Amino acid sequence: LPDPDAACALITMQATGTPLDLYIAIDKSSSMAGTKWDGATAGLTAFVNDPSSAGIRVALNFFPLDNNPTCNQFDYETPVVPFVHMPYITAEGAGGPPQPGFFGGWLGRSHNPFFVLKDPSAADFNMSELAWPDNVAPSRRTSRVRLAGELDALGTELRGDRRLREMGAFQSKAFDLLAAPATRLAFQIEREHPKTRDGYGRNIYGQSVLLARRLIEAGTRVACISWAPDANATWDTHGNNFKSLKDRLLPQLDAAVSSLLADLNARGMLERTLVVVMGEFGRSPKVNAGAGRDHWNFGYSLLMAGGGIKAGHVHGASDKIGARPQRDPVVPAEIVATIYQCLGIPHDLELHDQLQRPLTVVPHGRPIAEILA
Repeated sequence: LPDPDAACALITMQATGTPLDLYIAIDKSSSMAGTKWDGATAGLTAFVNDPSSAGIRVALNFFPLDNNPTCNQFDYETPVVPFVHMPYITAEGAGGPPQPGFFGGWLGRSHNPFFVLKDPSAADFNMSELAWPDNVAPSRRTSRVRLAGELDALGTELRGDRRLREMGAFQSKAFDLLAAPATRLAFQIEREHPKTRDGYGRNIYGQSVLLARRLIEAGTRVACISWAPDANATWDTHGNNFKSLKDRLLPQLDAAVSSLLADLNARGMLERTLVVVMGEFGRSPKVNAGAGRDHWNFGYSLLMAGGGIKAGHVHGASDKIGARPQRDPVVPAEIVATIYQCLGIPHDLELHDQLQRPLTVVPHGRPIAEILA
């Protein structure tokens, strides 16, 4: 189990190529192929995909999102959704396949996050799927749960089948959630004061961040916000970079992140909640002919705040044109290892996949001691 004095929750915001202020300079040139999906996979899992592989695959042999082993190590006093991902599963281009790294990987599908693919800023936002239908009486609910258990018992001889094990885990989680009010109440974002909702921003991203705070407060251990429906939709500013940042992207991000940090601090939650704001690579220091900035995997930055992280600390620096790290470069695996360290989970923790093969959660990279409080 995790260190009881460590941070107990994680909120991550993952945005494609976000040009944030410099907090940690990351040199990916030695390990990354430079594509958005390679970067997303490395940033989310610490696993570097074989650059010689062709195409994009959401495969069972991918390393799990760093949040999945986190949830796997915590006990839960009340039935809650342990890991929530919203409001998009980012695709590799409009209409393309999902980027790898958002799923349970070799831990199995039962370790996938609970995906909330709705707009919490919409007036009709609700999660009706977390409650029994009104026409299902309590006696029917009880009989359904009992019947599911009896059918599961009949399949004892088939327990070795991975699909049956995963289905059983899904059913168990579903029944737990249907019987628990904590998660349902957390999703009732309309209970928030209008001024609080205004502060986060009345848009799909701002309200997703607010919803993340509500879920963490209710007992959820990991909330991840993916800041793009597809990899080209928001921060991938190959054209019109400066106007997009000024008019749309940065105001939304600034409002959501600043409100979250202030809110967590006011509620006494910041010291036990780790907030990570990151992209999968940076933008080129040279502006192209379309007033845009292109892919740049040689250096970028991210923000970490809250549980376990030094306040007001800047680690690393780029050269004078923001092209390459000049001081104290780190790689994505070290970021993921640091996240685990802050959550009280050893970065070299050994887990077993569905074939009982031992695998290290972060096979390469160690926590960045200089940024730890």
